[in-house]
This record gives sequence, C-alpha cells and structure tokens, in this order.
Amino acid sequence: MTMTSAEKTRTVRQITVSEAVQPFKDWMQAINRSPKTIFNHSASITAWLTAMDVEDLPLVAVTPRTLSSGSTTQRVIQKSKAGKWFWLL
Repeated sequence: MTMTSAEKTRTVRQITVSEAVQPFKDWMQAINRSPKTIFNHSASITAWLTAMDVEDLPLVAVTPRTLSSGSTTQRVIQKSKAGKWFWLL
C-alpha cells in the first residue's frame, strides 16, 4: 500500500517533536553511527526539547518564533543558572 501526498502530510502533521527523535535515531543507525554517538545525540536533543518545552508540540508548530520566544529563552537561562542544562547555552 502506498501513501498519497495528502496522507503523508497528515501523518507528519500529527507527529510530535519528541516522537521525531526515534526516526532520527534510526537514520543515525542507518548511516553507521556508533551506539554511543546515537545515544549522546538523542539524549542531548531530548534534554533540549524538554528545556524548550516543545516536546509535545506537533512538528509543524515549531518555528523560529516558537524557539526564540522570551519566556522559553528565560526558562532555559534560569535552568542554566541553577546548574541544570548549562551546556545548552
């Protein structure tokens, strides 16, 4: 069974940002990255998504404006100053 363009678009619109991490991990494995590299990249991405509070948003909802909003940026800075996720800045 093949998917039409409209079906693919609808499927992508339903995927949340955190659900997109698994296809990324699969792609990293497909291009022969080591298990440790895959783990490190996916852990960093997951921590960043959590810090930015976008993990539950659909992929299409995340824009540069979403990521650069003042409240989100301030939250990351506050976590950084508290000694959490200091490597994100």
